[in-house]
Amino acid sequence: MVVFLYPSQLQVLDLSNNKFSGGIPSHLERLGGFTIKASSNIEKINVQFSITIKRVESNLKYVLATNTIFDLSSNNFTEEIPASIGSLSSLRLLNLSGNQLEGKMPASLSEISTLEQLDLAKNNLTGEIPQEFSKLSMLAVFDVSFNRLCGPIPTGTQFTTFSTTSFQKNKCLWGCPLNPCNENKPPFAPGEGNSGKSNNIKEGWLSHLDEKMSLLTLGMGLGIGFGGVVAMFILWERARHWVLGLPHNRSQAFYGEYRFPT
Repeated sequence: MVVFLYPSQLQVLDLSNNKFSGGIPSHLERLGGFTIKASSNIEKINVQFSITIKRVESNLKYVLATNTIFDLSSNNFTEEIPASIGSLSSLRLLNLSGNQLEGKMPASLSEISTLEQLDLAKNNLTGEIPQEFSKLSMLAVFDVSFNRLCGPIPTGTQFTTFSTTSFQKNKCLWGCPLNPCNENKPPFAPGEGNSGKSNNIKEGWLSHLDEKMSLLTLGMGLGIGFGGVVAMFILWERARHWVLGLPHNRSQAFYGEYRFPT
């Protein structure tokens, strides 16, 4: 379990790749360093550290008010993402991937207008992607893959720029870019989405059918092949008798022996 001390000037919190467990602390609004508005008269703090920014490892030599990073990725955090995370109004990079977080994504994340990276991949999140996320006009990196999400993908602003990898391996997400962007309906029959059935399930059923057909085809091929070998031996035996002029009755066959007439 993690207990934050809530320092008022903290701007970069990187606890990634540890073994922290339990829930994420709920009183995140106390992290005052993530709520400072950027201005030209804020002096830079000289530091030197490496951190992953927008999926690229970068070496920072100083920190400005704009360098606000919250990274708890690759741990064992469980429970829901606290709604108070939306109070970090100046946050730019949020990475909670590779945990065991559950429940729905808080719509309060849409209040962080400065957010440029939101990575929630590889968790156990359920429900829909909040439509309010379409307000995040500065979002450059978005990843909710490998969860249990279902429902329509938000449209507008930055969501039209994300690839299918941002949404892959979920329960039943639909919409652009997973299916044609000119379609405004789920790729399954009405009522089917509520029961958790989707194209993925249909495709799974078809894959089982294909597997059975493949086994049947394999069996038929082996049967035909075996029958062909047996037929070849039978025909070969008959051909040998025909060429050598041998009788068909094996009990009367003789080789290299002359019988005197009686």
